[in-house]
Amino acid sequence: MKFKLTQNMGLKIGSLVFAAFLWIIVTNINDPVTDKPFSNIPVKIINTERLEEENKVYEVLEGTDIIGRVTVWAPTSVLGRISSNNIVATADLADLSSLDTIGIKLSLNNNETITRLEGSIDIVKLKIEEQRSKTITINPVPVGTVAEGYLLGDIITTQNVVRITGPESLINSVVSAETEIDVSGATRYIATESEIILLDVEGNQVNAADRIEQNIREVGVEVEILETKSIPVNFLFTGTPAAGYLTNGTVESSLTHITVAGQGSAIRNIDKVEIPETRLDITGSTENFVAEINLLELLEGKGVELVNDSDEIMTITVYIEPRASKEIGLDSNRINIINMPEGFSGSISGLAEDVSITLTGLQSNLDLVRGTEVSGIVDVAQLMEQRDMEEMVEGFYTTTVTLNLVPEVSSTEPVEVLLHVTAMEDNE
Repeated sequence: MKFKLTQNMGLKIGSLVFAAFLWIIVTNINDPVTDKPFSNIPVKIINTERLEEENKVYEVLEGTDIIGRVTVWAPTSVLGRISSNNIVATADLADLSSLDTIGIKLSLNNNETITRLEGSIDIVKLKIEEQRSKTITINPVPVGTVAEGYLLGDIITTQNVVRITGPESLINSVVSAETEIDVSGATRYIATESEIILLDVEGNQVNAADRIEQNIREVGVEVEILETKSIPVNFLFTGTPAAGYLTNGTVESSLTHITVAGQGSAIRNIDKVEIPETRLDITGSTENFVAEINLLELLEGKGVELVNDSDEIMTITVYIEPRASKEIGLDSNRINIINMPEGFSGSISGLAEDVSITLTGLQSNLDLVRGTEVSGIVDVAQLMEQRDMEEMVEGFYTTTVTLNLVPEVSSTEPVEVLLHVTAMEDNE
């Protein structure tokens, strides 16, 4: 029996191999092995806690965490049951090389039997940095212009700073933080939420929200909108200059009106600014009096503010000149008698011809005085009032002449004359 089993053994083994080979051929003819490409397969990076423990972060370079093309070789029937969702690509940070690269491992998650699995790239390239945090002040920035007649007031944010965390190079590139508020055409208080924008040294936005962590990404903003109003600045000076000096009538001020801003009743109730006379006391001055007035101090407590910072200090100048004098002559022919009671006549005596009179005043006013044109009057009614006379009586009266002079010019001493009053004879 044994002889029969082993007889022709080589032929029997050859027949078995041929049968197997034939089966493979038949199988491949009915379900051949072929390939199928899949695009854009993401690579999952695992064991990232290793870097976190070292306070480091990574950045994937050149898009190497996406495999552009993965090819699967398998029987046609198997390929029909495989989709891109079945392809798993991982890169383990535990396998990080000295060049900061990680090998990519490919597999299937559906336990299908395949011939081969191959990707267009086989490593993930990384940039590894220290992780850094810093705090930056948030600057509110108004955009647009408020309505005409209104002014932008205080802008307040509910939080003043933002804390950012991320790769050191990226965090170092952030130098400021802003939040923009649209105030176009605004006429009233604004309260809103606004996004925080991170900026580099050139003022460009740092677009790396996926790599920079922020403790807040929006901040509440309150914007004050103020109404404006133009009001006059009123003032008067007081006092007199030192002896021998006069004001020449010229007063200059750097401002006549100011524009103020405020809200509600505060802006409605203010119509002017009054400068106290005590701030403009020229008493004893021998030269031009100059006063600098701080208008902010005068507006304090009124609930308004200056629109223009340049209007804070107002300068007022009162011009002062030395008193000048001039000699003129005056005779009785240029003195007129007025308000003489009916039935009486008068004449002037006691005035020497071409008597010299000293006039005093500003030089510019004295220059207007022509000696031959200066005249005077004797007011009899005033004389009677001064002497408490109810009726005129003949006689001689010493009285003062009122000179006809240009404004701001006077005589250094009164000019006195003797008035002779006589009763007129009754023609009847």
